[in-house]
Amino acid sequence: MARVDFSVYRRLGMSPEEIKALRRELGCSARELATALGIEQETVLAWERADLFPTKRLVDKMAELRE
Repeated sequence: MARVDFSVYRRLGMSPEEIKALRRELGCSARELATALGIEQETVLAWERADLFPTKRLVDKMAELRE
């Protein structure tokens, strides 16, 4: 398996672990987070697997959910 370069997550401010932590903090499922962000559940799960990464716009939306 190829090594994942997490530097892009650091620049955007949300690593897969941080996304999982946000869901725990909010007490929501991947589906509920996806609904709140207006995206598909599979996208949230892909972020958590480091298959995809969130855009800055979505990182900002997740920060708003935390407030």
